[in-house]
Amino acid sequence: MTTFQIITILFSGITLLTSIFLVYLKLKIDIAKIEIRLNNVDRELLQREISLLLVEKINREDHKEIINKIDKLVETILNIQNAKN
Repeated sequence: MTTFQIITILFSGITLLTSIFLVYLKLKIDIAKIEIRLNNVDRELLQREISLLLVEKINREDHKEIINKIDKLVETILNIQNAKN
């Protein structure tokens, strides 16, 4: 083999290894970005779930208050009707 062939093979090998390394590095960076996005989505979903649970709790408490007020109104109406009779 001539010196030119050896240099060409070495240069081709170095170029190939560098390209493989750069592709590997780019893939690792893209995977890290995707993992960060997934973590952010998970965090956002958890916050929304907590918010929904709090809203449901508040709605339950409001529902109980409304039912109690309706019961009092029904009792008052029944008392008024009984007093008329």
